[in-house]
Amino acid sequence: MLVGCTTNPTPETPPDVQTLLNTAADILLNASTFQLEINQTGTPYVFTIDIGQGKIETYLRRVVGQFIAPDEVYATANVIAGNLPIDLILYGKADDQWFNPSGLTWVNAPFADGFDPRRVVGEDSGFRKALNSLSELQYVGIEDFYGVQVYHIKGVGNAEDVSALLVGMIEFTVPLPLDVYLRVEDNVPVRMIITQPETATDETANTQWTIEVFDINGAKNFTAPTGA
Repeated sequence: MLVGCTTNPTPETPPDVQTLLNTAADILLNASTFQLEINQTGTPYVFTIDIGQGKIETYLRRVVGQFIAPDEVYATANVIAGNLPIDLILYGKADDQWFNPSGLTWVNAPFADGFDPRRVVGEDSGFRKALNSLSELQYVGIEDFYGVQVYHIKGVGNAEDVSALLVGMIEFTVPLPLDVYLRVEDNVPVRMIITQPETATDETANTQWTIEVFDINGAKNFTAPTGA
């Protein structure tokens, strides 16, 4: 995975940031598949899930999954309920949603309000809309992710679009800062970082979700649960 970066001097003539974002958005819109890794750091963001034992408060640590256009997602998620880590396998194809806690039995039901694979990418939704509709754009410069040159762009995304970047698992209500990293070579989006301001405590930094995008147009790598 791509981690860490150093900043090179900004070019004398900055690129057209909106054009870069539009091109990156179209790449994801036209992709048949891509994989995602989502990591949450800083102050935990508590939300409610139901995995067959009633609703429980939990927070997300990591999700790795694959999106199949136009409406299918398969992912493994690590969440913390109290002090108990729970590994979930998640599957959704439009409204047909399944979850499997700790590798036990598939349950044909949504596990969290808002989870909807159709929100990931569409003509006017999800990643595409989030990238196209960023406001307060700021071009930071070209940075190096261990040999991969990327454009670093900052902006502010509205609540619904930012929520879609997390497959609807987390629902935001206010605009949030978004850092976007696009590969210089071909404008492919490789990383997005969502920051929730004013959530830091004496012990933890602001809540952040780092979203890595990779293996665009790769082969489907999962089997849907029985009956899905």
